[in-house]
Amino acid sequence: MLVLILLSFSIFSPVVFSRTVSEIQEEIDNRKEELTNVDSEIQKLEEDLESQKQKLAEVTDRRVKLRGEIELNKKEAEIIKRKMQDLEEKQKLKDLEKEKRMTKQNKMVQGFYTDWKQTNIVRSILSSGATNMMKVAVYQNAVTLDEQENIQLIEQELLEIQKEYEKAEVQRHDYETRLNTLANQAQEIERLLKELEEKIASNTNDISNYRAKIAVLQSEIEQLTAEQKAIQEYENSLLAKDASNGGTQELETGDLYFQGVGREIYQGHGVGMSQFGALGAALKGWDYKKILEFYYPGAKVVKYTEVQTLNVDGYGSMSIENYVAGAGEIPDYSCEDLEIEFDHNNIWKCWPKEAIKAQVVAFRTYGLNKTKGGSSICTTARCQVYKGGENKRWAAEETESMVVVYGGEPISAFYSSDNHNGWGTANNDTVWSNFEGEGVPEPYLRAVNDKAIAYKYTYTEWTWRTNGYSIEDIDGMLNWSMSSNQASDKYRTFITDLKSSIGELKGLEFERDPSGRVNKVKLIGSSKSRYMAGWLFKSLWNIWIGNEKPSGEEDYIYSLTYYMKVK
Repeated sequence: MLVLILLSFSIFSPVVFSRTVSEIQEEIDNRKEELTNVDSEIQKLEEDLESQKQKLAEVTDRRVKLRGEIELNKKEAEIIKRKMQDLEEKQKLKDLEKEKRMTKQNKMVQGFYTDWKQTNIVRSILSSGATNMMKVAVYQNAVTLDEQENIQLIEQELLEIQKEYEKAEVQRHDYETRLNTLANQAQEIERLLKELEEKIASNTNDISNYRAKIAVLQSEIEQLTAEQKAIQEYENSLLAKDASNGGTQELETGDLYFQGVGREIYQGHGVGMSQFGALGAALKGWDYKKILEFYYPGAKVVKYTEVQTLNVDGYGSMSIENYVAGAGEIPDYSCEDLEIEFDHNNIWKCWPKEAIKAQVVAFRTYGLNKTKGGSSICTTARCQVYKGGENKRWAAEETESMVVVYGGEPISAFYSSDNHNGWGTANNDTVWSNFEGEGVPEPYLRAVNDKAIAYKYTYTEWTWRTNGYSIEDIDGMLNWSMSSNQASDKYRTFITDLKSSIGELKGLEFERDPSGRVNKVKLIGSSKSRYMAGWLFKSLWNIWIGNEKPSGEEDYIYSLTYYMKVK
């Protein structure tokens, strides 16, 4: 990311589109709105899914407890059943024992009665005419009392057995009632579990379908925004061949001209971390976490171990740490490890350790973000430079698994060489927006002023200006852009629509982000005013200059930090 690499030169061939830019942008806006709605639906589904999973866990826990309670009740009911069987057996035994005792007693009575009648005393009593009651009394006294006592004891035991049996019967009924209740509860829980599992499966499927829909929408949006970016590609092909500092002609009183600082084609887009900013911060004693959290406001540097591998073009699958070990773009060696001071006359020999660590963490983060979902990553500055090897292994190990996250996920950790083409970093929606200058702001890619810490070097401090022009010349640029067949025609219908609505150009006003870069240009016309993206105005100017050379020189606008002045 040190420099802005050209994506394609195929745009030199004119391409004519049947749709107007406004129509394309309307489709983009519609698809982005649809994408937002889909994102919202996924969030709702995921929240509902999480709630259902929680309920499932709770119900599953209830089912486990209920099953345990059922098993416990079954065992206790079985014990009661066994006790009742035991009591029944005891009762049968006691009944048999009682029957035995009573049979024995009857035989004893009969024997005693026979023997009794043979005794002299009994004969004398009987012959004396004693009453029957007296006979019975004599008879009973004659029978042994031991067996009678045993029978009474058995009857008492039978009574106790009966009471215990009745008590067990009540307990068995209670357990059976409890088991029926638990069985009904278990049936309801099984029904609820099935319902939740079906909902979870359905939600998971819905989420999967919505994610697939998002992928399609994002792909379609990318194709549409690629149409808008074609103009920038052609502009870059012109600027890449130029090594001047713009206009050299003497300005005359009343001339309009543009001047500014920086050359984006060398310094980069200016979004996210500045490598020279990190260098300056490290020289001032900042550690890598402070550097990264400064350049990505609201984001945090944390340990992140969910993804272990990624696909690298030309290399295949590799571990994220092996990828980081082969990072390019800045020096491999820290001045601390070489035990030397940072050399201001040879800045590429070594950098402070914390500056390199900040770079490799941003490198790791960008790689994870770029390859989420299984995508691969290229090895050039079009993505980020991977050169392979082990030279940054030490930095990978000292920052192992450390990633910049926002909302728990690795961010799009954009970075570029330096930000001296503005007062610090740019808002991402200043650099990347539609033709009207409307973009999608990322909360962690907001402009931050790093002028107090960024390392300053002659390499970073380009200034330039154009030659003198008039407002009529700029109006002529718009007219030329409507009819030019140079480069791609993807922007031409937008300019035609804009020019027809504003009438004759009367003036320009500039809206800037906090870094000073031009976000929007307000074109004030004889009929009305319209907005154009700052990058689009710059691109139109440079394509006009590169093809027409109205002043005789290639006096380009080299960065978004441009100002219109009057001599």
